[in-house]
Amino acid sequence: MISRRHLVLAAICSTSMAQQPATPAPKKDPFANFSSALDKRPGGTPSAPASAPAVATAGSGAGISLAPHWDALTAQSRGGQSGKIDDLVFLLSAYGTPGADTAAHPEATVYEGPQMDGTGTCKIAYLTPLEEAKKALFNRAPGPVSGSKAVAPGFPDGLFLYQFDIKCGVYNRLTIVTDSAKPQPQVVSLQFKNERQSWHPTHFKEVARDWHTYDYVNARNRGQPGIVIHTRVNDLRKPSHYIVANMAFGIPPQTGGWVQVNSRPNETSTWFLPEPLIGLILFSATNQQAK
Repeated sequence: MISRRHLVLAAICSTSMAQQPATPAPKKDPFANFSSALDKRPGGTPSAPASAPAVATAGSGAGISLAPHWDALTAQSRGGQSGKIDDLVFLLSAYGTPGADTAAHPEATVYEGPQMDGTGTCKIAYLTPLEEAKKALFNRAPGPVSGSKAVAPGFPDGLFLYQFDIKCGVYNRLTIVTDSAKPQPQVVSLQFKNERQSWHPTHFKEVARDWHTYDYVNARNRGQPGIVIHTRVNDLRKPSHYIVANMAFGIPPQTGGWVQVNSRPNETSTWFLPEPLIGLILFSATNQQAK
């Protein structure tokens, strides 16, 4: 995965960044029945799952575990990350308010959709223990994976990333974001990636802005001005208390459903973000933004 990303970034520096026209929409929607978060259209209803989902529930109820003094007003300075932080605050401000709320929030969902092997569906609650979430997502343990600290600007200190290669819909990469709880970290967010194609959900609500960031979890931004990033959101706060944000390159036609666009670079990030984490990120990001 990393090598492909490096090649894309190298291409940004050396190639004209004119966006290419959209390819015709496929005859069969590649996201049909993927989940209510992705295939629901305005005025429509998602398809019912074929069987009951595997449900991964929250752990001890003690709340999210973050680094000591994560909420101190002496948060890290913005440094050279001001564009990412400004994008993050702009994106999330419509869906939450800043707050140092570390409570358990058992009502909040992180993800609802297919298992990664396509055998069924699953639902992951906010603060589900990582191992329980992996069993529900993969139907079988995918093997040991080392976590790395989340260093994306604007995120509260004490989050970690676990990366997996997958084949699910058009996605080839999954990142599970957890807190610092021991002995079992707890899941707070998921992000799916397609590292080779740009897919736009034109039935999501567009958030208009000259965006710099196309991957907030891994802190990736465009290499130079003039590259077009579209950001769209599916607001599922009622009743599931989460949103889905999609970031992709290029300019799609204004048609319903998922549209693939040929552009340079090509990449899609689809981020599942529960309400409690939105408030925590806004709290940290606005502190950093004020520095």
